[in-house]
Amino acid sequence: MFCSNVVKGKTIWNLIHVLMWTVFILYPTFCVVQLQKTKINPKAYECLNQGIASAKSFQFDNANEYFSQAIGTNPIYINPYLNRSRLFAIQKKYESAISDLAAAITIAPNRASLFAKMGSLYFKMKDFKKALNNYNEALNKNSRFYKAYLGKASVYFELGDFKNAILNLKLALKINPSSFKAKTQQYRILSAQKRVPQHYQLGLESLSNRDYQAAIMYFSAALKIVPHMAILFSYRSIAYAQINDYKSALQDISLAINLTEALQIEKQPKLYELLNRRGNIYVQENQSELAIKDFNKAIEINNTFAGAYNNRGVLYYLRKDEGRACADFAKACDLGMCAYYKKTLENNVCE
Repeated sequence: MFCSNVVKGKTIWNLIHVLMWTVFILYPTFCVVQLQKTKINPKAYECLNQGIASAKSFQFDNANEYFSQAIGTNPIYINPYLNRSRLFAIQKKYESAISDLAAAITIAPNRASLFAKMGSLYFKMKDFKKALNNYNEALNKNSRFYKAYLGKASVYFELGDFKNAILNLKLALKINPSSFKAKTQQYRILSAQKRVPQHYQLGLESLSNRDYQAAIMYFSAALKIVPHMAILFSYRSIAYAQINDYKSALQDISLAINLTEALQIEKQPKLYELLNRRGNIYVQENQSELAIKDFNKAIEINNTFAGAYNNRGVLYYLRKDEGRACADFAKACDLGMCAYYKKTLENNVCE
């Protein structure tokens, strides 16, 4: 018999999942309406309901099979995709959740809520660029879909861009003044807006005073509030490098680079400067090929950045490639940084 032979063991989940799965309570009513209007295959509808029942009982493997059967029976029935996407998301199988949601979007390409859900999935994956793109697409479909503004506010807050976070929260509250989530988020952002600059300033002062352990402490405290603020990773990497913890410095500077490459927001470090600094860390770690790759990219982004020419020239010199070293030193000198070039001229290394 169709949709009747799926029997697997239960999985024990935390109580919080009960709240997550309240979404399944809403879908059967919607499905009845859709069944009447579009003559959905009754077998698909039966499978959907059994999947929902299994999910509410935490029999997630069974639920997955029922939703899959519903999709196989009627591939243009949107609700099984939505429910299975939710199932995957709760299990943190985000790629699969995104795949099902993408299928739902092909069925209902003008539904703003689907793009907002996609944005939320990418947010959970820390792919902030794609999260913002999807929230913006949701607003293109419906400019009054306030949840998309809330999503954008969350992204900007995570990145430490308080100005844009507050701007999007205000837009959300203008549409839905009674939104408890928006008000809670607004309080959180306003609180962070005071605390993060304090930690940041103390970190900078500690760097200036060469108290590198204190600098690491202050920048880390700020990152606990805004976990993906590129400039905090950037400065903390400097402190780690100064105490010869190159592994941590490399990890932080790489995070700063990845965040800066993905999105251009307020108070971000310059990408070419980050690449130049990571190149120097690679030199300390004896990874010269990676260092040259970073120096090359820094110069590609900004061909007037003397520091990258100088540092690449030093590396070439250490590798006994004097021709390239002299060319880089000369270029750096043309751009106002002449110390190395003059020294090589004095030592008859360069002409």
